[in-house]
Amino acid sequence: MVPRGIADVNIEVASAHGNTHVTVLQSESLVRGEVTGCPISDELHEWVLTRDTGVPPPFEVPAYNEIEGLRTSLQGSCKMVVDTIKFLLLRPSVSDSTLGMLRSFGWQHGEKTGYFPMPAALSSIHVTSSPLDHITAADIQEGLRKGYRPLMGMRHLARAMQNQIPRYRVIDAALAMELCIKEALIVKCPLIGPLLQAMPSPPLDKLYGDMMEQYMGCKSSLSRSMIRSVAEARNSLIHRHDGDEMSAEDASKYVQIANQAIGDLYAKLYPDWVTAVTRSQMQFSD
Repeated sequence: MVPRGIADVNIEVASAHGNTHVTVLQSESLVRGEVTGCPISDELHEWVLTRDTGVPPPFEVPAYNEIEGLRTSLQGSCKMVVDTIKFLLLRPSVSDSTLGMLRSFGWQHGEKTGYFPMPAALSSIHVTSSPLDHITAADIQEGLRKGYRPLMGMRHLARAMQNQIPRYRVIDAALAMELCIKEALIVKCPLIGPLLQAMPSPPLDKLYGDMMEQYMGCKSSLSRSMIRSVAEARNSLIHRHDGDEMSAEDASKYVQIANQAIGDLYAKLYPDWVTAVTRSQMQFSD
């Protein structure tokens, strides 16, 4: 846990319902999302103004779908911040179920406050012993403002880091590498998206080599043999039926290679983002 007294940090995220102010309450291990000046329907506005705040909210309310849309949008903004912290600051201890641990979903109109009758937009988050500072938070917000996002494959990398079973660690690490390079290539050249998604996948070392050089201007900093070793280890596991032949030490090595390859890739995808460049220098240790 983070010691008491660690400052909260604020990150603003654009959403369909306006800018969401996401606060990471580090000393309380919580994330809070707030949208101000959010336009709502006349029906929902009337319900808000006529509510008796001393009475538990009923579950049959007007504009239920509208409330659910607001909650989903707010939760999505919080999730974007949580995912960025998890995948780009290399904090795999943040659980994927973080945003399912909800507390309260409330509203404020003038001096009147109340709660909507549904799961919360205030959610738990495990914050590691290395808390966010305001400089890092400001850089994260700047990247999100520009449309930079963690790659979906980073979720598999985080799972590979968390898992204790060597077989699954290697399979997730290789999958993370494949998904990340394909997504990065599509970000750089959207026209190749249908081709990458429809055709059999090229070898991993070719994706991080010739194709990365062609569409991103440079190859991976890792050698082709290192990248190929992860793919070969994965293939040997998924084509075997006689149990787990992967040692914990070897699995850790392959996860490290995947982490280095993806970090290097991400820094080349967003070279002007300090968070991305810093991510490429982070090492993972079991």
